[in-house]
Amino acid sequence: MAVGTHAVSTQFHCECSPQSLSAWTATPGYIPIFEKHRGVGSYRRFLEQAYPLMGDMNAMTKRLYANMAIINGLKK
Repeated sequence: MAVGTHAVSTQFHCECSPQSLSAWTATPGYIPIFEKHRGVGSYRRFLEQAYPLMGDMNAMTKRLYANMAIINGLKK
């Protein structure tokens, strides 16, 4: 996100939803690549951990974006 003479951004998607996780797995070979680096069964374990945390993660995402807007004078 570029704002005036400042560039403020994240290099990842902070938000997370069941739909985004489904979209990731629609990429051919996603789960095998994930498990190649994290171990067999790691994607299932990731989902088991991710779903309960989504509400808190999304609340923090909203706070992060709001703070970036305030810092750059887009919001008070």
